[in-house]
Amino acid sequence: MIGLKITKLPSETWRECAARYGRRNGLEHEVLQVYDEFAKGNDDDDEAAWTAVYEWDCTDLHKSGG
Repeated sequence: MIGLKITKLPSETWRECAARYGRRNGLEHEVLQVYDEFAKGNDDDDEAAWTAVYEWDCTDLHKSGG
């Protein structure tokens, strides 16, 4: 099964995680704009990060199983 994911490093916040995914695609500013907008709406930080990274198509592909 193939899916999408983001992975937060132990030393970073969810906002820093979103920025890292955006940065590697040249979209750090855009991703952080979406993150900050969702964070204002009192969404959980992990959901804000996922939404921001997903919206800009910066997620990782993940293959699970054999």
